[in-house]
Amino acid sequence: GDIKKEISYTELLVAKQVDGIVFITTNNSCEHLQQLTEAGIPIVVIDRDIPLKGSDVLLVDNFQGGYAAARYLIELGHTRIACIGGPSPLTPSADRVNGYRQAMQEAGHPILPEWIVAGDFQFSGGEAGIRQLMALSPRPTAVFACNDMMALGALRGLREMGLSVPRDLSLVGFDDVSLSSVVSPALTTIGQPVKEISEIAFQLLIDRIAKKTDDFPEKRIVLPTKLIVRESCMKYGEH
Repeated sequence: GDIKKEISYTELLVAKQVDGIVFITTNNSCEHLQQLTEAGIPIVVIDRDIPLKGSDVLLVDNFQGGYAAARYLIELGHTRIACIGGPSPLTPSADRVNGYRQAMQEAGHPILPEWIVAGDFQFSGGEAGIRQLMALSPRPTAVFACNDMMALGALRGLREMGLSVPRDLSLVGFDDVSLSSVVSPALTTIGQPVKEISEIAFQLLIDRIAKKTDDFPEKRIVLPTKLIVRESCMKYGEH
């Protein structure tokens, strides 16, 4: 995301004197969001844990999602499980990687530094990340990509290397974007409750607009994620 554009849009919204905003920010900075609350504009922030006076925060449990992804691969018998992370300062990315770390540590599996590669939440980042991981010796037998776009990029990278999912590598994504169910193989992923997120976000905003007082308490709501098993993983040893 472009923080300069975000700040510009924020200034425009203040000038327009909008009644309220559901904000999906691209970073963890809160200065421009404070500009909104200081102007008396109620806001609901989605997907970033940024506590602000006069605003509510709506999150999914990214840590639990990362944990569930790694735990599923561990239950399939994998021990060499790598991770393609996102932009590390961002809350969702860091929490998903930390969930993966927790599951690996609980299972007693080592995490080599080279098994966690930095991605960018983009298709190209997944493709670059999987090439980096598959150049290792020994190779990982499974990979958790911290979003579906990187998982799809990894899938293409593996095909270009002549490798097959899940025969040569098991792969799990995160988000459950529409493409994840129609690619071949269909992607096992961590689903977010998108419909529930939108419904709760707008209800929070309506409530905050209706009760425009300084003493209306801020809310922080965390929604669960769900493992969606499809075709991109198999038990270790069946590869």
